Amino acid sequence: MSRIGIRPNGVIFVGLLHACSHMRLVDEGRGFFSSMTRDYEIILQIEHYGCMVDLLSRSGLLQEAHEFIKNMLIKANGVVWSALLGGCKVHKNVELVEEAIKHLLVLDPLNDDYYVVLSNVYADVEWWEDACGKVKNVCRAP
Repeated sequence: MSRIGIRPNGVIFVGLLHACSHMRLVDEGRGFFSSMTRDYEIILQIEHYGCMVDLLSRSGLLQEAHEFIKNMLIKANGVVWSALLGGCKVHKNVELVEEAIKHLLVLDPLNDDYYVVLSNVYADVEWWEDACGKVKNVCRAP
C-alpha cells in the first residue's frame, strides 16, 4: 500500500492483525502493531489490542498476552479477555483461564457460559476433586 501512495488506516491494521492472528505470524503482527503508532500515528483502539491478545494467545504466548493486557493504555473489555480465555483453553492454562473469567464476570456477571467454560477446562486437565468448589470460588466477583 505504501508503495502506491495509499496510507493505511486503523481499519486496515485490524485486518492485518486479524490475519496475522489466524496464521500465527507473531513477529509480523508485532511489527504491524508497532508501525501503527510509529509510522502512521494511528491511535490504538480496543480492536487493535484485542487482535494482538488473540495473536499472542493463539500462538501459546499466554503470559506475554496477559502482560500485554496489563500494560494496555485503555481498559480491557470482554473481547480482549475472551481472546486470552480462548488461548488459555486451547493451551490448558488453568491459572490464566481463572484470571480471564474473573475479569469477564465483572464485565458480564449474568453470563453463565463462563461457569461451563471453567468446568470444561477443569475436566480437560482432570481436576475432578473439588472442581465444583473451585468453580464457585473463581466465579465469585472480586
